[in-house]
Amino acid sequence: MVQGASDLGLHEIDEAARLVQEAVSPEANIIYGTTIDDTLGDEVRITVIAAGFDGGLPKARKSPRTVFAEVEQPLPPVVPVAAPTVESMSFFDTPAIEVAQEPVPMPVQSFAMDYAEDLEIEIDQSPSLPKRPQTADGTFGDDLDIPEFLRG
Repeated sequence: MVQGASDLGLHEIDEAARLVQEAVSPEANIIYGTTIDDTLGDEVRITVIAAGFDGGLPKARKSPRTVFAEVEQPLPPVVPVAAPTVESMSFFDTPAIEVAQEPVPMPVQSFAMDYAEDLEIEIDQSPSLPKRPQTADGTFGDDLDIPEFLRG
């Protein structure tokens, strides 16, 4: 479990997970979790719970130890090399395929116009709903136009 403040980034969590993974056996099943605890400030807390030991001794691992020694060797002289020249070639000079097509006239049919000629429309001129006048507050006499949190 990796715990840290709310500004804990993914890079820090990944680094903590890698530290745990390097410390345990390669056969270990590791489950990671992250929680935010702002009381930690700049600190990170890592909690490891180990379970499922079948007994026996742990296998010794060879950890690579590197010894750094400074060896001063002269660097070979740098020789400038001319950049290779590229021939001027354009892929757009000649078309890959020449296709000459004339537009084919298509007959235009309008099925909507044929249907509209046979259609007779009757318009009802009687008013269906009585019109209510708008009140001074901008509503039509009810509170449906004003959200509940704005109603006074």
